[in-house]
Amino acid sequence: MRRLGLFGLALTFFVQYAVAADPARQEQPDGAGDHLQRARALIADGEHTRAIAEQTRAIALEPAAPAFKERARTWALKQQCELAVADYSRAVELDPRDQESYLGRASCLRALGRTDRAAEDLTFLLRFNTRSADVFKMRAHVRLTQGRVAEALTDLRWATDLEPRDVSIMQMLGYARFANGEYEIAADNLVRALRFRDDMRAMLYLYLARSRIGSNARAELQKNAGYLRTRSWPFPIVALYLGHGTPAEVREKASGDDQKCSANFYVGHWLQLQGRRAEGFALLKEALNTCPKTNLEYETLSAEMKLTRLQF
Repeated sequence: MRRLGLFGLALTFFVQYAVAADPARQEQPDGAGDHLQRARALIADGEHTRAIAEQTRAIALEPAAPAFKERARTWALKQQCELAVADYSRAVELDPRDQESYLGRASCLRALGRTDRAAEDLTFLLRFNTRSADVFKMRAHVRLTQGRVAEALTDLRWATDLEPRDVSIMQMLGYARFANGEYEIAADNLVRALRFRDDMRAMLYLYLARSRIGSNARAELQKNAGYLRTRSWPFPIVALYLGHGTPAEVREKASGDDQKCSANFYVGHWLQLQGRRAEGFALLKEALNTCPKTNLEYETLSAEMKLTRLQF
């Protein structure tokens, strides 16, 4: 046993000496792949800034399309879309067939309000992949913002053909019809969507559509609100539409850009329905100037303004 132990010790020493003496066996510096793998782990932990540093090191070692694309995604997570667009553009230059880079760039361009360029990327994608409901749906969002509602509706019909069970597409059809002034059809689309999913935004648009054609919108909203399991935002707007609270109270309860956007939008429309058109239009104009560009309320309001559906 002692002789075997000495033999094992000698063998261990020999192996360690051989590894130390052989440069090929020594620890190698990190490659681009190592930095990207480390960045993915940091992103999973929410460490986006440190992840970008690792991705930048990877790009310095190997400026390839995948590295630029991964850093672009991280910039987008940090809501720095200008930098994301730059990295996506570099990825597209290096790999013109990478559909994910075009889609990511289009999403960021949409957030920046550069709808023409976003539409170009999405149209390019659809030349090679006509079976993507998501791309059709995103282009519909972009076209709605541009006031090209007829084309948005065409895209949504294509998306419906591809994903007939997608309730979000049915809802989007209702929103686009509302923006186009087709209130009865919009209401029908939204009612059908609400059969499958209780959604406060759909309930509010349905109320506005019904009110525009003179129907009893409050009774229907009261019934739909009874199915809700939450009183979180935008429930204060639902309460206002049902006769509880005031416009000022609703706006005070809104926090963050998204909620302030929806507060101005829905309160503005409500005031117009009450005959307080100047007050309502002022809030709608404020919403148009301050809403995030990816908000549905911003998109439908842009279309309404461009199609002069609103009463001044």
